Amino acid sequence: MTTFAENNIVFPDGQLNVAPLPEALMRNGFTPETRDAPGMPLPAQYLNWLFRDVYRKTFELQEKSETLNSRVIPAWMPIACPMSEAPAGYLKCNGAAFDKEKYPELAEGYPAGVLPDLRGEFIRGWDDGRRVDAGRIILSSQMDSIQHLQGSIDGIQMKGIADYKGVFLGSNNSTVNKESSDLPKGGYGVANVSFNSANVARSSNETRPRNIAFLYVVRAA
Repeated sequence: MTTFAENNIVFPDGQLNVAPLPEALMRNGFTPETRDAPGMPLPAQYLNWLFRDVYRKTFELQEKSETLNSRVIPAWMPIACPMSEAPAGYLKCNGAAFDKEKYPELAEGYPAGVLPDLRGEFIRGWDDGRRVDAGRIILSSQMDSIQHLQGSIDGIQMKGIADYKGVFLGSNNSTVNKESSDLPKGGYGVANVSFNSANVARSSNETRPRNIAFLYVVRAA
């Protein structure tokens, strides 16, 4: 035979009573008892259950959240964060050393115990034998570069003032006499020519694509 308390109070085993509290009071008309708090008034018993159940649910939610994080986002995977500081439970990818015993999951990806410094850097897919970016190893850094450009201008002979356009700059050399025997027949002068891409395109001290700045972080685990 079960007691009123066993039928109407939620115990840690998770069995939930669906009978409303007022109906239970009207049907029984006495103060029930629970296994863990005998003689406690019914409202106090429900408060006791409420706090106990909230604690249990919170703990379960935390466990599920940690499990989900470990499955979906490994601790060693860099995450683009739209904040200037790392949120709680995360570390900046700023080249700092970390405790491998304290963060064993991070140590799986960074066995040297040092986080990659991704401040101001782009992440590039490892070549892995494709020979597009050969000679690289995982976590190796690479300086900025552009494809090799070369050309030449030989034997310039002008019959008037040169007109420079686009990436070319130049100056007409008026110190050379047009009658000079050093010039090919019919020549009138020489020009100094230089190349500057800033004349026609945005230029800087590095080569880069359009971008948006994020803070890279990893989970502290």
